Amino acid sequence: MNRLRVRVELNRRKPGVPLNELVGVVEETRKFFELLSQDVEIETGRGQWLASDFDPESLNFTVEYDGPATPDQIRDFGAAFGGTTSVRQETIAQFTQIAGHIDEDELVGFGIYKSDQETQPSEWRCLSRRDAHRFASEIQFLAKAVGESVAPLPPIMSGDIAGRRLFKNPGEKERSVIDPSRKISEVESLLSRKISLLEQEIVLQGERIKSLAANAKTADQRALELFHASQSAWASVAKQLPAPATPDTSSEPANSPAKAITRKLAFQNIVIWLLIASVTMLSFLLVVLGTARL
Repeated sequence: MNRLRVRVELNRRKPGVPLNELVGVVEETRKFFELLSQDVEIETGRGQWLASDFDPESLNFTVEYDGPATPDQIRDFGAAFGGTTSVRQETIAQFTQIAGHIDEDELVGFGIYKSDQETQPSEWRCLSRRDAHRFASEIQFLAKAVGESVAPLPPIMSGDIAGRRLFKNPGEKERSVIDPSRKISEVESLLSRKISLLEQEIVLQGERIKSLAANAKTADQRALELFHASQSAWASVAKQLPAPATPDTSSEPANSPAKAITRKLAFQNIVIWLLIASVTMLSFLLVVLGTARL
């Protein structure tokens, strides 16, 4: 009998799985397997997907189709994870939905069995939330292209990085408790979260800089408008001031009443001009200081 099997594991680096995450990953994975089965022409109505070989530490299990499947169909099913089998855009979109239920530093691993004699997957493919975002952009690009209704899955990360496997065999999991690579994995997880937070902060700071630039431009414009308005008011007040009387006082003594009134009007005009100038400069300085604080 030809066995169509896929090992599904969630690389959480800590025990236990939230129920909503467990239900979401399992349901979206089931939908993806059904769509992929249709793409490789497996008669899904003649069988069902069964889960077995559960791992008590995390969301790890083996999914097997109990219906008939030819060796070519099984090969095409597994090759789809490597990007060599063309599938529908609907199938690719469903594949991205699986990552919507995991955290930024988590991976969903798909272990591919290439023969019935294998007791452990011979090849691993990993899906992360960043992969899912990238797939979504590529799906939108394909949707705009005429006639592009099918395409291979975009390349996803292998289960081996720098010679170190992300997903271990059952016998290796016990040794991983004292394996130094586990500490490295924890550091990688922490760095991934910090990078994500840093990217979000950069976007937020960029938006703030744009807002400050717009506010500074508006403040400069208001300061210029205030300066022009002050000049207009200054000129208008000057025109409205009464002209001082200029009687012929050449023959009058220096302490005569006419000369005293002339000196008083001149002094009042000077005081009014100084007040207007002081108010204008004070308003301009307040606007400039407000702009500098922005």
